[in-house]
Amino acid sequence: MRTSHLILISLAVFLISMSTTWPADARKGTVPQLSHTVVTPQQCDSTPKYYCAFVQYIAGYGNVTVDIRAYKGATDGGAFKWRLLYFKDYYWDAGCQCYRLSMSFGPSNWRTNYYLPGYYWSYSQDNTLNSSSALVRARFHYKEWTPSQGTYDWYSPILNFWLNSH
Repeated sequence: MRTSHLILISLAVFLISMSTTWPADARKGTVPQLSHTVVTPQQCDSTPKYYCAFVQYIAGYGNVTVDIRAYKGATDGGAFKWRLLYFKDYYWDAGCQCYRLSMSFGPSNWRTNYYLPGYYWSYSQDNTLNSSSALVRARFHYKEWTPSQGTYDWYSPILNFWLNSH
């Protein structure tokens, strides 16, 4: 009698723990995909003429791992050199309902090529963000010269890459 009660109690505890810790899909009888690789759409200036960037990440169950931050740029159109100013990884903090900085890369070396090349440079240090939502930001910096203004700096808009777990 005592043994059968222990078995029933153990079974009940096991079933309750399974129903509260497994993903909803698993409780429905399907096995959830644990992670998959996602590549964001490339973001470029309107032509594209000066810059492009994208992010590759692994969407896990409840977390995001940023594994590649890729960029390319050019001086076509007047700038005499350019660089990636930064890539910044942010995670969602549910406590403050805000994004917090986790990791930052850059600036890159100055580059002086004249046409937007097919080759991407990248920062590929993995960064696992234990949140269901993340944000990667990128920005470019240019040096330009004109006879009327001399040398001056200009910056790309901030490129936002929104990343989600599943």
